[in-house]
Amino acid sequence: MLKTADEKDLSIEEQKEEIVIQVEEEIDQEELKIIRSNPYDYIKNYFEELFPYMGGRVMEVLSLVPGSLVLPRFRDVNGKETIARISYLLLSPPGTGKTSLSNYFSDFCLNPFQFEYITDSKLSSVLNKLNKVTIISSDVARIFRDPFLAKLVENIIGDEGKLSRFTQRTKSVEEKKIDAVSYFAGTPANLYSTISDGLIFRVCPHIVFHSEKEHEEILKRINNMIGNSNGNKIKRKEKVIKYYYQMLYKIQEGKGEINPIEGYVIPDYFRQEIEEKLIPLFVKSYENTNFEFNRELNQCYKYMVSHAFLNLFNRRITEGKMVLEDADLRVALNLSEKEIKIKTVILQCINMISERRLKTLMDLDLYLKSYEKNGRKFPEIYYKILQTIIRNR
Repeated sequence: MLKTADEKDLSIEEQKEEIVIQVEEEIDQEELKIIRSNPYDYIKNYFEELFPYMGGRVMEVLSLVPGSLVLPRFRDVNGKETIARISYLLLSPPGTGKTSLSNYFSDFCLNPFQFEYITDSKLSSVLNKLNKVTIISSDVARIFRDPFLAKLVENIIGDEGKLSRFTQRTKSVEEKKIDAVSYFAGTPANLYSTISDGLIFRVCPHIVFHSEKEHEEILKRINNMIGNSNGNKIKRKEKVIKYYYQMLYKIQEGKGEINPIEGYVIPDYFRQEIEEKLIPLFVKSYENTNFEFNRELNQCYKYMVSHAFLNLFNRRITEGKMVLEDADLRVALNLSEKEIKIKTVILQCINMISERRLKTLMDLDLYLKSYEKNGRKFPEIYYKILQTIIRNR
C-alpha cells in the first residue's frame, strides 16, 4: 500500500508516477487489448452487467463525458469556438443505482469533486483552485433549490465556463474561466420543483423508468450476484477501465504514446446527414415547445468528437487532428435524437402541469380520459413523468 505524502517524502508528481507504475503492474493486458479495440461497447457492457437495464443506458453518454473535458474546442468557418464538454443528468426513481453509478464514475473521471450539498461560496472557493473539474452530485434537488448555487453551477458547466465570486479584498466580482463537466442525478419529481430550463439546456437529460418485466429481471440478476465468486473478474475490468481513461488523459497532457489532439477532421457528408436527420427534429421540437435548440446542434458534434477520442487508438491522426469516422457520426446521431426527444417530453410535461392545472392524480386521470376519448393514445413516458411529479408535489 502506498504511503501518504506525510509518511513518505515524495512530491505530488512523484506520487502520481508511483501510482501509475503500480497500476500498470496490476493491469490485465488481455483485457487492455479488448478495451482498446472497442472501448465504448466494453464500458457500456461492463456497467450493464453491474446495473441491469440501467448501466448500459447511462454509459451511452456518461462514458463520453470524461474525454470531453480534455478535448480542444472546435471552430466554425468564422473562427467561432464551441466547447467539447458534455454534462449529464440522470433522473430515475429511488433505488435504481444513481448514487452507486456516481461512485463508480468518480473513480475514472478527471479531477472529481463529489458532494451532496454545498454552499455557493464554498463551491466557488474549491473550484477557484482548479482549471478542470468533474462535478458529481446524486442529489440534484438539494443543489438547485438554492437559486444562487443553481446559477453558479449553470455558469460553470455551460458554454460560458465562468466562475464568478465576490471577494472581500477588492469588494468586487472576479471572474475565472474554468473547464467543467458534470454528472447530476435525481428523481423525475425534481423536474417541476427544482430543475430549471437553464439546466435542462446545459445537460443531456436521461429519464429511466423500469417496466415490471425489467424490474423482475433486475431482481433475479441481483439475486444471482449475491455471494457470486466473480469479484476478481469485476475488479480486473474496473482497473482496466480506469487505466484506459488515464491513458487518454496522459495523451492530452503530452505524456502519452500519441501526441495531444489539437483539432478534428470532420467529413463533409457528416454535416449533410445532420441537416437531413436532426435539424427537422429540432424544428419539430421548436414547434411543440417554443424553445430554440441551437445548443443541441452543437451537442451532436460534442458526442461525435468525444466518441472518436474514446476510440483514439482506432482513429487516424493527421497533423495533430483526429479524423472522425462513420461510427462517430452514428453514435452522435443516435444520442442527439434521444436527447432532443426527452427534452421535448420534459418541457411539454412541465407545460401541461401549468396549463392544464394538474394538481392531483384525479386531475391527471380526467385529462387522460379527455385526451384518449377520440382514439388517441397518451404516451406512457408522459404519463409516468406527470404521475411522478404530481405524487411528489
